Amino acid sequence: MFCPNCESEFRPGFDRCAACDIALVESLQPAAEQPIPAGVPSYVEMADYCGYLDLTEVRAIRDRLEGMEIACEIAIRATPGARAAESEEFWLRIDVSRMKEVV
Repeated sequence: MFCPNCESEFRPGFDRCAACDIALVESLQPAAEQPIPAGVPSYVEMADYCGYLDLTEVRAIRDRLEGMEIACEIAIRATPGARAAESEEFWLRIDVSRMKEVV
């Protein structure tokens, strides 16, 4: 028995993965054919879309994109060479496959 998510192998008698808490399968299918079990998030390739200096502004844009069901996230980075008070910049990262909808 195998976990379709983490691919751990289990002895006969087990029916759920201890780590992922999902049902085990008899054999692993190739990754391209393997269905994603319910409740397990799928991988989304993210890319930097735009940088901001104001967290409130980037949160508002993130909320608008999430309303459009576009996967996005905020990355906080230190600005190289900036003073402590000015050391953060906020980057909006979005699902690469949906980039054309945002531009």
